[in-house]
Amino acid sequence: LLRWQKQRPDLFGPAFTGIELQRLSALLLQWLELEKTRPPFRVAGLEQRLQAEYAGLPLRMTIDRIDELADGQRLILDYKTGSVSPNRWLGERPEEPQLPLYVLSSEQPSAGVSFAQVNAREQKFLGYSDGDGLLPGVRPPGKRANEPESWEQLTEQWQRALSLLAAEFKDGYAA
Repeated sequence: LLRWQKQRPDLFGPAFTGIELQRLSALLLQWLELEKTRPPFRVAGLEQRLQAEYAGLPLRMTIDRIDELADGQRLILDYKTGSVSPNRWLGERPEEPQLPLYVLSSEQPSAGVSFAQVNAREQKFLGYSDGDGLLPGVRPPGKRANEPESWEQLTEQWQRALSLLAAEFKDGYAA
């Protein structure tokens, strides 16, 4: 809020900033209640910058958060305030390839990837994992008809689909 007060003092006056501070504090406390339901973990990375090459395309990415569970498994989280769906990661032409790219480009293997949806209406995790219980509400793929049968098959699908998209991009295909 201090940064916004400096950039936009016309909008972020003392009264508005106080109200916004109260709103954000309440939202944060709600989010922390959800985090407390998780198995033990530590935050292994915040705003982790990653430079990678994927299928011949140079990429610069910033992963919001990487958690490490007590057994060493890693989870990739991406904070969102609006409505999101991991279904947009599926199929031969994923509509939102950002998080699958994080998984495929990460230096260390991931056991799951999830949106961390934080908004006034609802706080929840939405994603896929290699096993049950890694994140509240996040499960392995294979429960719905359009999903691969396992985490391994899901990451293989992402590899194929995103490699094809990258090749089409490099070839100038833009139908």
